[in-house]
Amino acid sequence: MRINNTFSAGLPIVHSNAEFSALVNSNTLANINLTLVDANFVPVKLLCPMYLSMTAESFELEDATGESIVLQEQLQQQMQQMEQMQQQSQE
Repeated sequence: MRINNTFSAGLPIVHSNAEFSALVNSNTLANINLTLVDANFVPVKLLCPMYLSMTAESFELEDATGESIVLQEQLQQQMQQMEQMQQQSQE
């Protein structure tokens, strides 16, 4: 099952029952903090341990036309353009 993939810091990702996967279109995901809450978003303290299993995988982004976007190449092109602009401004 796929849930809404728009995430904001401090806002809950709500899901119950079976396994699910979520796509996060971000390369800035560096720290994940999970808090178990009840229906009113009040933190829950468990009397026995709960085990969670998570897997993070990278994936290739695609735009609406289905063409692959290679982010690394775009970044390199932008860096080259910036260097060229700096060289032109120095001349």
